[in-house]
Amino acid sequence: EVVLPSHGPLFGDFAGRIDEILAHHEARNGEIFRLLEARGPLTAFEVAAGVFGELPPENFIHALRETRAHLIHLHSERRLETASDGFELWWATA
Repeated sequence: EVVLPSHGPLFGDFAGRIDEILAHHEARNGEIFRLLEARGPLTAFEVAAGVFGELPPENFIHALRETRAHLIHLHSERRLETASDGFELWWATA
C-alpha cells in the first residue's frame, strides 16, 4: 500500500511508478539512439554529454554510468554496434 523508496517521498501507486520508470527509460533509449543515428560513432562520454549537457563532475559520473547502461541495453537489442580500439565507440545499426 505504501512504498518506502531509498530516496524521495513515500508513495502508494507502485504499478504506476513502474510504468513511469519504463516510459522514462524507453524515452532515454530513443534519445540515445537518435543521437547516435545523427552523430555516431561516439564514445559513452560523448553520448552522455549530448544527452545530459554540462553537469558538475560529481553528477556527470552518474550520467555517464546511466548512459553506458542504456548503450549496453540497446546493444543487447541489436539496435547499436560497438567496437574498441583503445576506447569504446558506439553507433546505430543500419
